[in-house]
Order: sequence, then C-alpha cells, then structure tokens
Amino acid sequence: MRYLLLLYLIILSSCTAKVNIATFQLHDVDIGMSMGEALKRLPDFIIEKPLDDTIENCFYLLPNDENPGVGLMIVDKTVVRIDIIANVNILTKKGIGIGASKQDVINAYPQLIVEPHPYLGQAGEYLESRLPSGDGIIFETEFDIVTQYRLGRYSEVKLIEGCL
Repeated sequence: MRYLLLLYLIILSSCTAKVNIATFQLHDVDIGMSMGEALKRLPDFIIEKPLDDTIENCFYLLPNDENPGVGLMIVDKTVVRIDIIANVNILTKKGIGIGASKQDVINAYPQLIVEPHPYLGQAGEYLESRLPSGDGIIFETEFDIVTQYRLGRYSEVKLIEGCL
C-alpha cells in the first residue's frame, strides 16, 4: 500500500531547495503551519483529494507536476509532515538526502534508532532520529542507500503508509 502512495506524490523537477531539519521547512512552509497559509506560499501545489469529514482527516498537498517525489502531509488542515521520495535536490540541513549512504546518515544523526524495513526485510532499514523538539525524521534505506525520507511531527512520521 505504501507504494500506492508513491503514485500520488509529485516532484518539483527543477527544485534546488533545502529541507531545513532545524525548523522543518520546505519553501518557507513550516511544520505546524495552516494548510491555507501553505497553499499561499506554494501556489503550484494542489490538494491530493477533496476535503471531507473522514475519521483521519488526512491528505497530501502535491506539486502540480507529473513526476513523483515530494508531498506535504496535512492533518486537521495543518502541515504535519514532509515526504521526500524521489527528489535528489532536497537535502536536510545536515546534507542528507536520497542517495546518501547509511554511514552518512549515522555520521550526521548519531542518535539513530535502526529498525528493519517492514517491506524489504534484511535488504532495507529505517534509520530514525527523534529530536528534542518532539519532531522526528525517518530515512528509509535499501542496501544501505537512502531511498526516501520523511520528517515532521513524530506521531505522523511514524505512519508507514502515510494517510492510508
């Protein structure tokens, strides 16, 4: 099911911005910001699905482009998580992004919790860092290379399937 979510996420093909792990910011959009303010700052983003009164009240804001890669998770009309699944130009403040090695992540974030990847078995791992602020970041690896990552509020970062 996680891979179904990948079909919905969209990339900014020419994006060279950095995801600032210290403030959890992408293109001047911060974790905790209202969805309305995020959409004002990201006019090329669209809502993944129509708003309704579902139990989860969870959906993504996505770039209006045809390539998978970046998504902003919205819960209760608030930005709670940033998913980076294909954009190699978006890095954490510590310089970690897709294509980084497991050792690069360990060097940048020494207080990691390493867990088996739920779908890849021994071929992959989750490298998880919980920050003093209560936020967190999870780097997913396959054969010790970061293939995607997500950051934001810890409870939402832990959701393996995103909003599913």
